[in-house]
Amino acid sequence: MEFREPEAPGYDRRHARLDAGDRWAEIADHYETDPDDALDLHGTRLSCYAVRRGSVNWEKQGR
Repeated sequence: MEFREPEAPGYDRRHARLDAGDRWAEIADHYETDPDDALDLHGTRLSCYAVRRGSVNWEKQGR
């Protein structure tokens, strides 16, 4: 049996925020489908940035 350390509280949130990289569209889609979960996981600033960045990309594509 393998012993694993329990994850620290908020680990998923920290990991999701640090790993945002070029996943802006994925974060924006997450916000569109489940805004409460996206805000909890990614935070307000990161979610808003992703949505704004996504809307700029939509304008560039002529949509």
